[in-house]
This record gives sequence, C-alpha cells and structure tokens, in this order.
Amino acid sequence: GNLGLVCITRDRQPLFDLDPAVRARLNAEQVTFHPYLSDEVLTILAHRAHLALSPRSFNDSTPEEISKLAEGDVRIPIHTLKNAAFYAHQEGSPMLHQHHVRKGWKRAKEVERKYILAKLTEHHRILYETIEQRKEIVSRDLWSVYLRKCKKDGKIPIATRTFSLYLSQLRDQNL
Repeated sequence: GNLGLVCITRDRQPLFDLDPAVRARLNAEQVTFHPYLSDEVLTILAHRAHLALSPRSFNDSTPEEISKLAEGDVRIPIHTLKNAAFYAHQEGSPMLHQHHVRKGWKRAKEVERKYILAKLTEHHRILYETIEQRKEIVSRDLWSVYLRKCKKDGKIPIATRTFSLYLSQLRDQNL
C-alpha cells in the first residue's frame, strides 16, 4: 500500500540533516506556509473573539489592536486575546481594556520564548545565555567565551560553521 508522511518544521535544516539515502527515499515535497497578511490575522482574531467572548465584553477595535502584534503569526494574537480575557475576568472587569491586552501580549510572548528556549540544543543555550549576559558582544568574543564554557563544562565544542549557523538560528527565532 501507499504510505504518506507529513512533517512540519519551521526551517528546512532537519531535512538536510537526514542521511542522503533516507532523504532520497522520502522524495520529500516541500510546501511553504507564508506568514498571514494583517487583514487575514484580523479576520481570524475577530472570528475567535466573537466565538469566545460575550458580545459586549470587547470593543470592535480590540481584535484590530491585537492583530497589529501578529508579525504574520496568528498564534500570539490568539493567545493574547485569551490571556487578556483571563486577566479581565480575574479583575472582575466586564470589558477587555488596553492594560489587559498589554498584559496578555506580554504573557503570550513569555510563553513563546520559554517554548523556543526549551527546544534549543545545549550549545544553542550556551550561546543564548552568553548573549543575554553580555548584551553587546561581537561574534569573535562570543566564540572565545563559548569555547571557554565548553572546556570548563567538559563539552566538545561545535565547529565554527555550526557556530555561525546557530547564531543565525537564534536570530531567526528572535532570541
């Protein structure tokens, strides 16, 4: 029989990391999902708001304000709406207000960041933590600090090409 396999990833690197024989056998067809347009995010969010919230619990401008935070990804605005509703309910407020939205967005971004950080490799994490500690560090100095930390922790360091790739991946993840 025929068997299909669907794999979803944010980047194509896992496909390239496969053994060439496995990659050839998979005969993978790549489908790119482009970021949502701002009007698409607004439509999705307004629909969710009308389904999930009482009609008078938010202004018609609330989904529009939240959708501006999307950056092409509808997940953060949906979580922002959910969190804002939670904070409004927690305060006993019958309406979503701007401070609920701000607090909801902050929480949604924190959860996203924790999720991304949890998926990082050990070496990504070393680089990330070093950058966080030393906000302005040039690549050459970061490499030196990274090598010292690996030696101290008894870890085998990654290659310089991998180092550059990992820095790009951290940047792409907005870390």
